Amino acid sequence: MSEAGRQPGGVPDPMQFWREMYQQSEAAWGKVFEQSMGTEAYAAMIGQTLDAYVSFQKALRESMNRYLETMNLPSRDDFTRVAAQVVALEAKIDAIDEKLDDLLDRLKADGGR
Repeated sequence: MSEAGRQPGGVPDPMQFWREMYQQSEAAWGKVFEQSMGTEAYAAMIGQTLDAYVSFQKALRESMNRYLETMNLPSRDDFTRVAAQVVALEAKIDAIDEKLDDLLDRLKADGGR
């Protein structure tokens, strides 16, 4: 065992063997994974997995929307529509508020003559 594998006082470090074994194992497995993940077959498999996941998510979302509709509960789409309407309403209120401020300013200017 080298000097690096000893604790102060010359006592061997029992964990040094495990550290070295872990580092060697990690390097070997890293090379294996790097080689396998760089292949066309791996890319095709990942693509198929993602397609299956997307299909599952779509089916789950549609099923949940049907369930919520059956239970007469709002869905995410319902909340999205309401949020869009609230934003549009806020924009209209802001526009009306600006017009009222302009009218008040004109009235004050005309009243001061």
